[in-house]
Amino acid sequence: MTNILDGSDKLFFHSKKDVADYILKHILENKRKRVGTEWEMFFINRENKAITRKDGQKAFVEFKKIFSQKGYKASYLYERDVCGKKTILGLDVRGLGTITPEIGHQFEFSCSVCDSIREVKEKNEEYYDATCRVAAQVNYIPVFKGHIPGYVNSTGSSYRSRSIQWHEYFNRRFGSDALAVCETLDATSSSQVTFDSGSDKFHEYFQALLLIEPALSLHFANSCRPHISVSRLPPSHVKPILAVWHARTPKKAIEAIVDRLMQVETPFLPDANYPQLYKAEPLKGHCPPTVEDLMMQGRLNEKTLNNVGGFLLSRPALRRFSQGLLEMRGVDSQATPNKVVEVVRCATSLVYNDKIREGLLEDYAYLTTHDLYKIHYLSTLEDRDYALREIVGGVRMADFIEDIIDRSEFSSLRSTIQPPLWEQRIVA
Repeated sequence: MTNILDGSDKLFFHSKKDVADYILKHILENKRKRVGTEWEMFFINRENKAITRKDGQKAFVEFKKIFSQKGYKASYLYERDVCGKKTILGLDVRGLGTITPEIGHQFEFSCSVCDSIREVKEKNEEYYDATCRVAAQVNYIPVFKGHIPGYVNSTGSSYRSRSIQWHEYFNRRFGSDALAVCETLDATSSSQVTFDSGSDKFHEYFQALLLIEPALSLHFANSCRPHISVSRLPPSHVKPILAVWHARTPKKAIEAIVDRLMQVETPFLPDANYPQLYKAEPLKGHCPPTVEDLMMQGRLNEKTLNNVGGFLLSRPALRRFSQGLLEMRGVDSQATPNKVVEVVRCATSLVYNDKIREGLLEDYAYLTTHDLYKIHYLSTLEDRDYALREIVGGVRMADFIEDIIDRSEFSSLRSTIQPPLWEQRIVA
């Protein structure tokens, strides 16, 4: 969840170099190897309709009760809705994580940062248990599934002013296609994995994720794909930043990311008078201003930069610029905590283990940026079987995925996130 109050309103950026230097500073400070997860799910009723706003508020009350019974200190997160009314936005559970609603009424559990795979498992198990109990209390069914066709049409009013602004943006940007775009985003849930940026290895981490995210997205797919792909959205928001593939230093990788960031449209920002409300930006031509437009207008301060980072939804993504975090975004929501942990085990092995990561990048160095784009494109298609049969860079996608999974090491749950060396790995 983007913290709209993160950063100073007095620190301004006047050039791309200013932005790149700011992000690079935080990247180079982030040397640890920790991991976090975001796990999204749906609540539906017996008629397959989404949870109402009123019942969503009840769900947070029940979550608080259950976590208090478990011995956790839990407190509500509040936000002003689009009418200015104070409402429960989510729940912060000390030592465990936060639970918040996404723009399509998905519920997201962001577990607090973990130092071991076992810790990831325990925290997600606690959330899963609480979710099943809350669902029984409010008479809804929890659905841990990647996509529910038609879900958007059954949602009521949104929890968040940000959600309202997203939908207004889609209507202005896409006209009659807006509902289809909403369907892609609002009716889709995922299991996301967050990594520390790796300091001087940042460019390698990002390059590894360019390979493994689409592979894991297809391998762990557990639902119908959305009937349109996210490629309909502006490329500056969602397409992979392929220029990083050729970077040989963190600085060069960040410069490529900032080039893309400058192109990102900013459909809304926190209201200066009511910072918990989001306010639409005026159109420039038929589109909102870009980040570069904000910079040229003298409006790009630290708070604004960290907020617009939430619009950079490329796969993979650099998120929370003030912390230097990398995020793998594309994997479907998973049915159980064990499946979430399986995703984490694969991803952390391939990113954090130096020998495995270096071998992966060396073996696939021949891929062109066109090849990489095709790999990411295939991972978004509705027809998964077709995607698996396609040939990219001389390799069938099914074989490419098998190779990615084979390289990953399912380390012991008791271990910290330091998988065994390549020579000691066990083929899954």
